[in-house]
Amino acid sequence: MGLLAAYEHTGDVEYLNLEDGDPQAMSQAGARLRPLVENYLTTLAEANENVEWDAERLPHDPLALAYLAASLLQIPMKQKQALLANDAAPTLLTEVRTVYRREVPLLRAMINYDRLHTAEANLPFSRN
Repeated sequence: MGLLAAYEHTGDVEYLNLEDGDPQAMSQAGARLRPLVENYLTTLAEANENVEWDAERLPHDPLALAYLAASLLQIPMKQKQALLANDAAPTLLTEVRTVYRREVPLLRAMINYDRLHTAEANLPFSRN
């Protein structure tokens, strides 16, 4: 089952009435967020062979991408709700990108740490 399969259309979503901002700035903010989301999903897929995802299925609309990106994050619900409570679309995009800039390296470090310790546990001898 693909990672984004759970996000298939199962109902209608009504977005909050956000302050849109400049369309060009929104497009640029979405373009800066997209590689971070792709990197996050790629890292998750590398960590779990049962996870698959397709970059073409990510929304092209910057605001939809920001909402999806926020929902994918494995952060405390209070922090996630604070992100989603933004009343300006450019701010939402910027804040989601800020979280991803922190979470992607953290996720990669956690996976590398786990791999290192799993490999060490399989060694036939002690490090002592």
